[in-house]
Amino acid sequence: MPVEAGPLKGGRQWTQARGVKGTSYFKGDLLVLRERIEFKISIVNQLFKEIISVV
Repeated sequence: MPVEAGPLKGGRQWTQARGVKGTSYFKGDLLVLRERIEFKISIVNQLFKEIISVV
């Protein structure tokens, strides 16, 4: 399951499943961190849209 389409956790399992060695753990953590940040940004954007639509 790709990190982009997956839940907010599981970067390590994803990189391990692809058999990437060396910095795979680090890259997996970065992907998860980026996904969490993008997820929070999308929530904030949604809140702003709702606030603007109310006003």
